[in-house]
Amino acid sequence: MKPSRIHNLDNLEKEIYRLKLHSKKLEDKMDDNFNYLKENYSRMARNSFFGKKEGVKDTLGAGISGAFFRNEKLQQAIDKIVTHLVEKATDGLDTLLDKLFKRE
Repeated sequence: MKPSRIHNLDNLEKEIYRLKLHSKKLEDKMDDNFNYLKENYSRMARNSFFGKKEGVKDTLGAGISGAFFRNEKLQQAIDKIVTHLVEKATDGLDTLLDKLFKRE
């Protein structure tokens, strides 16, 4: 159903329900993505910084970067950043829904 084809209350209610489901699905996907980021940040940052070479072990680079990215203070800072981003995204989604449905 396209939003521009709403001509009665029943279609409007169906569209509102569809948008709420879509919003929930996006929120769940965003949560999954942020959880993945939190769990795999050190590996992804290490690969970005040192580059990942297929079939070649870089034990020195992996050891140094691994120790750096496993640092507790760094992990706490990353958790704060990710939590802040999730809160901002959720606030933005709420604002968008408020504007779409003109809630007061």
